[in-house]
Amino acid sequence: MGTVGCNSSAAESSSEASEGWSGTPPADPAVLGERCDEWVSCAGDAFCDYGSASGWPSCGEKGICVAFPEACDEIDLPLCGCDGVLYDNACEAAAAGVGTQGAAGCTAPAGRFACGFEFCESGTAFCEHVIGHGQPESWDCRALACTGDLEGCACITDPSPCGDPHYFPGQFCSGVANGGTELTCLPA
Repeated sequence: MGTVGCNSSAAESSSEASEGWSGTPPADPAVLGERCDEWVSCAGDAFCDYGSASGWPSCGEKGICVAFPEACDEIDLPLCGCDGVLYDNACEAAAAGVGTQGAAGCTAPAGRFACGFEFCESGTAFCEHVIGHGQPESWDCRALACTGDLEGCACITDPSPCGDPHYFPGQFCSGVANGGTELTCLPA
């Protein structure tokens, strides 16, 4: 989920970055690259990007102070901000000083449906949800390869988008809200 100026990360030598505060949180605001959360805000030139600390869009947990973006590209990848507002992309949310929580927490925009942490376009994409084989669970919008009047699950044909049936023998296709289609790939 990388957009310009939105996913900076900084490593800390202390193990506290992943374990939370030990003792009393500092009284001063955190600066770029330092931890932040609901008790510790960032200095004026930064905001608390919760996704940078966790690797996933999330709200209300530990984050890292990152700089506000100087400019945002016009990317149509809507995400729900931690303030419950739908933004055009992660960079627009960052420019407003708001972390993102992906598709959770907001109503899908017209013509789209939720797919993990993003919104796919209804009728032209399906949501591929992959679980297993030691990899993090993932959701991706993939193009539907429809011909004629086929829609939804009928557009997802052999070879399976899940990959080798030896590794992903279980696959389930279903319709979801707003005219979307989700294919779940389960490992052996």
